Amino acid sequence: MFSFQTVPSQNTVVQDWRQAFQQFKTKKGARCAVENLLKRAKNGKGVGTINPVVDVYNSVSLEWAFPVAAEDMDQIKGDIHLTVAQGGERFRPIGEDDVETALPGEVIYRDAYDVISRCWAWRDSARVEATEATQNLLFYMENVNPQRHADHVAATAALQTRLHDYLGISTTLHVVTHDQPSVAFKD
Repeated sequence: MFSFQTVPSQNTVVQDWRQAFQQFKTKKGARCAVENLLKRAKNGKGVGTINPVVDVYNSVSLEWAFPVAAEDMDQIKGDIHLTVAQGGERFRPIGEDDVETALPGEVIYRDAYDVISRCWAWRDSARVEATEATQNLLFYMENVNPQRHADHVAATAALQTRLHDYLGISTTLHVVTHDQPSVAFKD
């Protein structure tokens, strides 16, 4: 787990993500979502409340140092793919009016319409943003270090427990790996 005694950039978890981010194109300043949360916590800035769902998954992200995201499944168009961008795919980030485009070679989540998250779960799309009105959610929690598999399993269980205990949300777990690259979860 993350130690708040360590400068985030020197933490082994953050270093794993920085090494992963060096393998593809990124927007200048893009850092793993968990690094951004950890820096805010370390610097005493606080994470702040967004909405109950985001607050719960941010608590898991901070405790276990895994990036977590949630999307509004009712806004997803077709299948979701974790893929490498060709470049130019449309993306409108949460809280922004302007449309951006993905860089060639950037790792993105996308559906049939456009990009739903850039640089893995660094920045989410306003179109599929999880809000208090969202009825059907998709969560993803990313792990780039196979040696942290047991922590990843425990963090996933913690997320499921907190969603159930605090918000009454029941979840079904699906794991996507290199050997199991897809999951059918929506008709």
